[in-house]
Amino acid sequence: MKVGNYPVKALWYENGEKILVCESNMGEETKGELKVISLEDNKIASITIGNIPIDMCCYNNYCYISNFGDGTITIVDITKLKKVDEIEIGGILKDILVDEKNIYVEDIYYNQLVKIDKISKSKKIIPLNFEPKGMIKI
Repeated sequence: MKVGNYPVKALWYENGEKILVCESNMGEETKGELKVISLEDNKIASITIGNIPIDMCCYNNYCYISNFGDGTITIVDITKLKKVDEIEIGGILKDILVDEKNIYVEDIYYNQLVKIDKISKSKKIIPLNFEPKGMIKI
């Protein structure tokens, strides 16, 4: 299956009927894209996201994308195939995880973990003495 420029991550959507592909477009003067590929009819929806998206995860009907190039998190509603929010964090964002109440993202510029409340958008900074290298949800 052919996708666009610089795919950095692909996920099976929860129901197994779609594949989500995060394309960074790194080195180009365009923002990244999230491609939603329907396995039922091979249709591809393209949603513009942030600058150099690098990681993504899904929770319920939403996809959360960390944008390495502009320090933002993009939130996409998969059922409506549209961007619904963008949260400015700053720094250089990398890995992202989500649970029922919070979004967690690594900032490798400032060596910290950022916890964002989904409702209030309030942020809690967890400083680290090292560059974060990945997160695992347990």
